[in-house]
Amino acid sequence: MAIDWSEVKSPTIREAFRIALSDDGHLSHSEVVEVLRSALADGNISSEEVADLNLVATASETILPRSKFLLLNLAYEVSRLRD
Repeated sequence: MAIDWSEVKSPTIREAFRIALSDDGHLSHSEVVEVLRSALADGNISSEEVADLNLVATASETILPRSKFLLLNLAYEVSRLRD
């Protein structure tokens, strides 16, 4: 399933993935880590950003398994801490 970028609400996440995908259209693990760094640059990660990362992790056709796990685990841990 392809990502519908109109569903990605956070400008920070959308821009970080635009940059990550600009070279070859695939997500390397280091590019996913850079996206996370962008999300955390202000010292906080919003619920919107977590939802967007979760959306990309589940919808991306080019994300590596360990990168997918990283994003999904982050979403899980953040939701667990906020409950």
